[in-house]
Amino acid sequence: MKRIIFTAILIFAFCFTDLAQTGENLCPKINIKAPENVYPDESFKVFAYFEKESQPSTSKFNWVIVKDNEVVKKNDAGIIEIDSIGFEDFGTIIILAEPTDERCQNTAVAKVFVAINIGSPYIIDEYSKPSWNDEKLRLDNVAAVMQDSKDAEVFAFFYFDKRISHAERKNRLTKITNRLSIRGIEKSRITFLISEADTERIWYQLVPKKFSEQYFCDNCLIIKAEDFEKLENLFKPKQTNKKRNK
Repeated sequence: MKRIIFTAILIFAFCFTDLAQTGENLCPKINIKAPENVYPDESFKVFAYFEKESQPSTSKFNWVIVKDNEVVKKNDAGIIEIDSIGFEDFGTIIILAEPTDERCQNTAVAKVFVAINIGSPYIIDEYSKPSWNDEKLRLDNVAAVMQDSKDAEVFAFFYFDKRISHAERKNRLTKITNRLSIRGIEKSRITFLISEADTERIWYQLVPKKFSEQYFCDNCLIIKAEDFEKLENLFKPKQTNKKRNK
């Protein structure tokens, strides 16, 4: 009796190991290769292949391509061609490669960033000395562009007239921050780059988040809108140390 039980255990263990190995062979890992960035209205190729499989892959995959609100599904070989038609400025294309065997759940995912000029910022608006009513309309347009570009943030370059007081500068930036916030733009997506000039100049640049650290401004005060409370000290007039006469 003991021999029968022992034999049954061995058979069960062998079958379990065999099933596990079969599962690994049945559902190998999928790798996917795609460009990180493309231009609008551009065609590009995406590759998928099973781990340890020679390339190019001869296997077929269930592909899912997500562009904005459009979802395309297709069963195709390991190399497919995708386009970025329909993007006017910025956006993201998500590509999934799934196994054709429904028993497998291993899916590979790639994200492709679409930009009008990869590595370069897009100027949304530029102006000088507008009325507040005019500036509100311009800010609403900036907010609308940002709502359509969730993967980007805005750099607000301010070259203040040297004659403008610190109190006026602070008030101006507070109003702009509040206006963009009312229009649904998170403060974490707004960066001010502040400097001085003989005449006022302001412009807003939409910059992909992944490239934001590549842009800077010489001799500028750079601060996030979410850190705006720190401006209380930054906008105080500079104090000079006066030597006391003995």
